[in-house]
Amino acid sequence: MKRIIEVKNLYFGYEKNLVLEDVNLDIFEKDFLLIIGPNGGGKTTLLKLILGILKPWKGEINFYDDNISKKIGYVPQFSSFNKNFPISVFNMVLMGTIDSKNFIKKYKKEEIEKTKEILDKLDLYYIKDENINSLSGGLLQRVLIARSLVADPKVLLLDEPTASIDITSQLNLRDFLLELNKKITIVVVTHDPTSFAQIYDHIACVNRRLFYHGRGELDAQLLEKVYGCPVELLGHGIPHTLLKEHI
Repeated sequence: MKRIIEVKNLYFGYEKNLVLEDVNLDIFEKDFLLIIGPNGGGKTTLLKLILGILKPWKGEINFYDDNISKKIGYVPQFSSFNKNFPISVFNMVLMGTIDSKNFIKKYKKEEIEKTKEILDKLDLYYIKDENINSLSGGLLQRVLIARSLVADPKVLLLDEPTASIDITSQLNLRDFLLELNKKITIVVVTHDPTSFAQIYDHIACVNRRLFYHGRGELDAQLLEKVYGCPVELLGHGIPHTLLKEHI
């Protein structure tokens, strides 16, 4: 697999509190990477460092493809934006064409057509005029993904995409991401990998330090080391991982 992003000897913290210590990670072309770990372990912080929102204390992030740093789509956690903001589905997705250098702009005709195309592909065109605050969790998640895809990313980062949606929506999201993964790299941050256990290629366990593994290499001992508590692995015909609740 072709390496497209390298995180090398990375350190980062907030004020004097170290959050990530000597983190090394390779992300490959058309990889499906899970980043798991306990709350506060540094998963979302690592995404923000890759996105350039935060700057590392020490270490580096290297991009090995032309303009890959400008071709990263990001789907944040539901809790990180105001769902009551008065905006239609169409305009929400269209906002994905805005870049950091041009927050106020007149949309081009091709950007409007691209938005229509993405909405149609994701079976969202029929709700294009609805306000986002009227949508179910599953539909809103698809709208956020549509917004990230309108700029044709090569890498898609998703932060806790299953946290606020029901099991049916989780399965639909999994199937959609698996299809999307045929064309682009997918990175999913989650505290519970159950929904993606059948489809990931690599898994990074993050709790200040990072432990990197390929498919099938994850076991209870490693998870206990990362989470700092006993972890139960269950298999009922379909391989998946169930993490005990952290007290």
